[in-house]
Amino acid sequence: KKALRPSEKREAVEYMIQQHDISISRSCRCAGLSRTAFYQQPIDWAIRDQPVINALNELTEEFPRLGFWKYRGILAQRGMSVVEFRKFAEQWFSKVGNRVPSCVASVL
Repeated sequence: KKALRPSEKREAVEYMIQQHDISISRSCRCAGLSRTAFYQQPIDWAIRDQPVINALNELTEEFPRLGFWKYRGILAQRGMSVVEFRKFAEQWFSKVGNRVPSCVASVL
């Protein structure tokens, strides 16, 4: 059985509210979604991570042969927050379909 993403659960809750006149609390409970997650607006990752994406694009133009670790080091030297880069790296690994390797998670 495939689990639903929060956006799909949010749609199910909205359907239950509109079509069946069920309260928000009960609809969220039925869909397995917290009320906080229902009210929270989804964040567009492309907008949130834009500074890191721009910095990595500049680095790939300047140093096309370098890899992940070198880019991370250069960004750290240039003053980019390691926390921002860690969040971006976790997002990137999850979008590629891989989990964050333990060696990356421990260094980030």
